[in-house]
Amino acid sequence: MPSHHPETDNEPRSEDRLEAAFTEERIAGLKLGYRVRTVVLGIIAIWIIIENVWPELTYYMATLATFWLLGYLPYRLISSGYDKLWIRYLFRSSTWQC
Repeated sequence: MPSHHPETDNEPRSEDRLEAAFTEERIAGLKLGYRVRTVVLGIIAIWIIIENVWPELTYYMATLATFWLLGYLPYRLISSGYDKLWIRYLFRSSTWQC
């Protein structure tokens, strides 16, 4: 009867499968967060355009663009496969991990 050696099997280990599942869900969460943030910031941008005049409008729109960019960058970097630990620390609020 052949002995079973998990180290020599071609199947991925349960820890690897679990890590892959968590990574996939983290990316899905980033995608959802990015989409929700984009929709909400779009609604706020319309409101700001209606409520404000030219000089203040530039400040508020630049602030909204910064918030959008802080959600877009980690989503784009991590979903492209460039998932490095320093990205999680740089963009801590949008890449929360246990």
